[in-house]
Amino acid sequence: MLLFLLAYLAWRAFGDEPVLLLGAVTVGVVGFVAYRWWTDREAERQRTRRDEAVRERLAGAAEMRFPAVADRILALEDRVTLADSPQVGDHFRRATGAFMAADEAMATAATTDGYTAVLDRLDDAAWELDAVEALLAGRPVPERSEPAPAAASTPRIDIPRATLQRWVSTDRGHHRRHRSC
Repeated sequence: MLLFLLAYLAWRAFGDEPVLLLGAVTVGVVGFVAYRWWTDREAERQRTRRDEAVRERLAGAAEMRFPAVADRILALEDRVTLADSPQVGDHFRRATGAFMAADEAMATAATTDGYTAVLDRLDDAAWELDAVEALLAGRPVPERSEPAPAAASTPRIDIPRATLQRWVSTDRGHHRRHRSC
């Protein structure tokens, strides 16, 4: 509607000169296209900045969770070995498998979805470790808040020590922020 009003006003102002009318319409169209291009570009920049902030926050959260899970795995390793319960061993294998999957996913994570997948795998590992601790203490396995997704890889108990050491706490209580190469 606004376009028709502008065209009518331009025709009234430049009615006798078609070249001026065509020039005014062309300037208007080019101005409108340039404005749309600029606003779309600014919106994309804002989305990119917002996505980068979310990605950094998720990456930081994942890096902060790794040491806690690695410490729990190391703390429970001997108790699981001494326990004569296949159920405890199964939960521990699933926990270590989820930890390894999170470690592998962290190496390639570059998107929000990638870091979310890492955190989901760490949540799975933490819940499995909660189940191990409950079974070792003679309590029932705690309820999961939501069902676990299908395992991406075969759970294993033989985590290389180097993988755990990359994420384990240091002696002074500070966690490593970056993995060593």
